[in-house]
Amino acid sequence: MQTGEDTWRQAIQDKEAASVAVVEAERALHRQLQHHRAGSPTVDDAVSDLDLRRTEYAAAVHATDEAADVYYRA
Repeated sequence: MQTGEDTWRQAIQDKEAASVAVVEAERALHRQLQHHRAGSPTVDDAVSDLDLRRTEYAAAVHATDEAADVYYRA
């Protein structure tokens, strides 16, 4: 059985892990955006651009949800 101090330590570790996960997700999304912006979009690429943004948004939402889940379990 965990003591109160052990529980707090575990909660802090879980919160730190969630924070690291969020930072990593934000960095990955930033890199994707920078890589995507490096090209010069054309009218033909408009649909691909929209699909990529939806994918990036979905990944960000998923990462945020996972981080929030870990945070609130702590």
